[in-house]
Amino acid sequence: MKKMLCLALVLTLLTGLTVPALAADPADARLAAVTLKVKDTLGLNTDAYDGFYGNFYEDALSPVWNLSWSGEGRSLNVSADENGRIISYYFYDTSESSDYRSGRFSPVFPKGDETSARAAAASFLSRVLDVSRESVVLEPDQSKALGSTRFQYSGHILLHGLPSPLSYSIAVRAADDTVIRFSRDSLYTKYLGGVPSAGPSAAEDAAGLLLKTTLDLRLEYVLPDSGKLAVLRYLPEPTDEYYVDAQTGKLINLAELYKSVSDSGDYGLGGSSASADEAARNSEKSLSNAEQEGISRLEGVLAKETLDAKLRQIPELGLLRYTLAAATYSLNPSSGDVSCRLQYAGEIDGGLWRRYVTVCAKTGALQSVYSSVPWYDEEKGPEAAVDADAAQKRAEGFLKAYYGEDYARLAPYTHDDEVFIRSDALSHSFRFVQKENGYCYPGNYYNVSIDATDGSVSSFHYHFDREVTFDSADGILSPEEAVDAYFGTFDVPLGYLAVPEKLDPTAPEWRPLLDRGYSYLYRLKLAYSFAQEDRVTGIDAKTGQLVRSSHTETPPLSYDDMSGHWAQAQAEKLAQYRVGWLGGSLRPSLQLTQFDLLCLLVSTSGYHYDPANSVKNSIDSVYSAAYSMGLIKASERSDGQIMTRGELVRLVLNAGGYGEVAALTGIFRCTFRDERSIPSAYYGYAALAQGLGMITGDSGGSFSCSRTATRAEAIAMLYRLMSR
Repeated sequence: MKKMLCLALVLTLLTGLTVPALAADPADARLAAVTLKVKDTLGLNTDAYDGFYGNFYEDALSPVWNLSWSGEGRSLNVSADENGRIISYYFYDTSESSDYRSGRFSPVFPKGDETSARAAAASFLSRVLDVSRESVVLEPDQSKALGSTRFQYSGHILLHGLPSPLSYSIAVRAADDTVIRFSRDSLYTKYLGGVPSAGPSAAEDAAGLLLKTTLDLRLEYVLPDSGKLAVLRYLPEPTDEYYVDAQTGKLINLAELYKSVSDSGDYGLGGSSASADEAARNSEKSLSNAEQEGISRLEGVLAKETLDAKLRQIPELGLLRYTLAAATYSLNPSSGDVSCRLQYAGEIDGGLWRRYVTVCAKTGALQSVYSSVPWYDEEKGPEAAVDADAAQKRAEGFLKAYYGEDYARLAPYTHDDEVFIRSDALSHSFRFVQKENGYCYPGNYYNVSIDATDGSVSSFHYHFDREVTFDSADGILSPEEAVDAYFGTFDVPLGYLAVPEKLDPTAPEWRPLLDRGYSYLYRLKLAYSFAQEDRVTGIDAKTGQLVRSSHTETPPLSYDDMSGHWAQAQAEKLAQYRVGWLGGSLRPSLQLTQFDLLCLLVSTSGYHYDPANSVKNSIDSVYSAAYSMGLIKASERSDGQIMTRGELVRLVLNAGGYGEVAALTGIFRCTFRDERSIPSAYYGYAALAQGLGMITGDSGGSFSCSRTATRAEAIAMLYRLMSR
């Protein structure tokens, strides 16, 4: 329930609150002021851009401006609040390339140096964060995606060195350490009251003991991953989320706060700013021509109150029943037109009705109207003829009559003293589980749904493994001992939490939100809460041993037969990116087959196989992947074909799309010692492979087209191709 409420609240925060704040300064002057602050914060030189415009989005607390620069081969988009604090940053130029994920076979190693990229990210963050209280820990980017052209970092912003709900993300272009993406949660557009003191009054130990009282375990049989003997475990009950207020020392049920939220906004108090008129007076000295032209496009934009007044003079719109809830201004860069979309809301017939009116922002001329109303059931639905109690009896009677042997070992599976897991106007659903030695085993169950209109079985399914046996219930831990063991798995860190807070209905500044139905905003609280490094799924009821969730980690590729081999470094570098063969041995001198080669090549797309231990289904899967990647055609399949060096080069270059070019004659030259003896069908491939750095020749400097290729040579060629 708590997760569902949190999700609903987040969706509301993302799509709901858009009530503009009052602003005395004209829109063009405000845009000039924000632009200057953004340029100063980022240290921007915008002379290279020849286009600029700005849109703004006003809410009840702090407007958000979207600034857009454009020029030949580049663009920059920045969103910031009224004080110029950066919320997002997006830079693009023609040197930006997408990560390798094309359909054509063309894998390459990632470019750039992670250490220098991380330093660039840290430098950018020092400009856009409030370093007096905000900080981040930039962990090294450990991703090893082939063809990646950027390094990415994300996490949560620390406030006074403590965890907070504010998240951030930043991306750095690998080629030149340019920051190309940044976004963050804005403190000033989301939270009331700023950041509270980082000094707690309550002690951590006392907070931990209070949080311990919220833990609840149930004792059930569980079947381990292997075997047929079910054992007793204490399992954590789903509970609400709690925290201890670090100042008052009180235990707070955060889920209960969320439950009390019917409509919420996710906005905070904006800080004060200098007069936009004062900044505009100096704008000509530091704003580019393009920026001044873009700012002038918002000259004469009318305030939302003026536009609302104009619309209310049009009785056909029926706005008497509505309250203005939001206004969004948008500039069309092509035409230069500025529009304003005003959203109205009214509670009518017990439901929330909405009307959207778009006007010219400079004249108030009506452009469009759109309305939405709640869903209403025009026809009365069927009445329930069977209540939950009667439905349960019918479900039990059904099981007893047709599954009597199992039914004798079943019991209703209760939660919150209710045996039905769902009940609505049309059906009642129940779950019955096996019960042994007085304890439930949910692994064996019968689920039955009863049609509430006629009492029939509307849904039924079960799982009952009669081979499962059950450990005795002797010598088990007491519930208190189990809770102690479970409590020991938690830390109780101090940090900031986002807590919903009811708006004061007597405060005039909240009237627009209250009229629309919103009653809560967020406030940061210094608090203690539970944190668990590895999720504990249960406590063994006899030994007290902790049962943790299993993490399935992909084992790294490694080889036990490459020490001292000339291709060792290449094989190990490929293995870092999980390119290679499974099985633990590379067998470098083994003759290369077509199937071996395809297993190696498809591993660049995440398919991993051991050629020496592949059954027919695995072999077919390799070829299916090879076809989809364009490595070979189905007509070319020959699993055990021994690959020559010429065939190895030809197949790889064909897969990379070089086949048509390689087939051209009279345009290539290569410098292999046996250049004159290379067959004409392979000459173009040899020259291209040499030019791409894919091959350097054998120990004698020859192409050796007809010599059998080895697995080590395939590794070396692929390594060089990916290093281009």
